[in-house]
Amino acid sequence: MTHLTTLLPAEALLLTEGKACSVKRYLKCTFMDLLLKQVLKAVDYRTANPAAGEDEKVIGPGKNYYSYQPRPHEDVLLSLYDGAAGKYAQEFFYFAQLVKVAYKKAGPHYRYQLSVLEHSNPAWFSRSFWQRLTGGFSLTAEGKQVRNELLLEIAAAEAVLKEYIITAPEKAKDLLQRIKGNVFLMTNIDLAALNAIDKDLLAAMNKKDHTASDMAYAGGCSSGTGCSGCSAWDSYDDYSGSWDSSCSGDSGGDGGSGCSSDGGSGCSGCGGCGGGD
Repeated sequence: MTHLTTLLPAEALLLTEGKACSVKRYLKCTFMDLLLKQVLKAVDYRTANPAAGEDEKVIGPGKNYYSYQPRPHEDVLLSLYDGAAGKYAQEFFYFAQLVKVAYKKAGPHYRYQLSVLEHSNPAWFSRSFWQRLTGGFSLTAEGKQVRNELLLEIAAAEAVLKEYIITAPEKAKDLLQRIKGNVFLMTNIDLAALNAIDKDLLAAMNKKDHTASDMAYAGGCSSGTGCSGCSAWDSYDDYSGSWDSSCSGDSGGDGGSGCSSDGGSGCSGCGGCGGGD
């Protein structure tokens, strides 16, 4: 599984879906990938702000945030935290806020797609003069070969993962460690079942020993407890629906960003949550 283990989800989507892939789908899969890599984390609001009476998930920088080198297409999801210690008064933000900022920074479909394209393997894509003016591209012969190989890899991984989840959980963990966020490219995997095979699966994805301070930074999750705030698997459906409802309107192709640039209608619940001090 050469391509599935090396490509970022957005790169894989660019190859397999091309212009048909919406900004929403790019951002959704990239967001889940960043959660799995612990570049971002989801915690209960009370964990971020113990004095709060609310019990809602908020998103903040994960333990790997400050060492991670994001691509431009990932930075639209991470830039909210660039000044968490200075420019912004808080470190955690409601998910709707993150969605709003991400859509605004992503801009039109062609611009976001270009941010993925320009940092992908140039041997896989070609752009005529007209395509450069319109933001389009074509796959080269090598690119078409890689796309076909990738589609076969996704189908094969999906088939064995469905079996491993039931019969060989350790093999499922090994496979997930290798493909990471590309698991979200699969359409027939019961993601809730991934959480059931191992409560510490997310920690295993990162190949680093988790010290006590790491656990505290991750929002209080301890080994074996299966804190839902740290699990991307059983949260995917919730976050997926939130992308659809928080800032919908992106239809792919030549569609817009789905969020007005002035922060007007189309994004509800974008108020600040505080709790970063």
